Amino acid sequence: MTADLLAHSMDETSSVLGPWHHRLASGDTATVELLAGYGITARARADAPGVYSGDAKIASIGIRVRRGGSYPGLALNVNMDLAPFDRINPCGYAGLAMTQIAAFGRQPELESVARAFAPLLIDRLATRS
Repeated sequence: MTADLLAHSMDETSSVLGPWHHRLASGDTATVELLAGYGITARARADAPGVYSGDAKIASIGIRVRRGGSYPGLALNVNMDLAPFDRINPCGYAGLAMTQIAAFGRQPELESVARAFAPLLIDRLATRS
């Protein structure tokens, strides 16, 4: 089975930064914490959105703002075919390497990753409100 974990939310946009700004940072932080639990060192980068392990991107984070609503989303690569990323510029960055939890010798089930991630994300969202 191939899989990536997706998380989305929808909010009203109340200012230029809107309520979504902290949700993006919360997603980064929760993802880094989750990956640490699998023994994977990861970090967010100021120059490129998402979460990285070494120079490879393991999670994509972004937002769409439309008609007074914001739609932040996150995709964590768990165990999937990464070959399609070779045919595009991931997130607009030519040559950006993509990775996944499975590349670190871990084979967690998607459901167990989701169960571990949800409380981390909820906690991060609550502390940044």
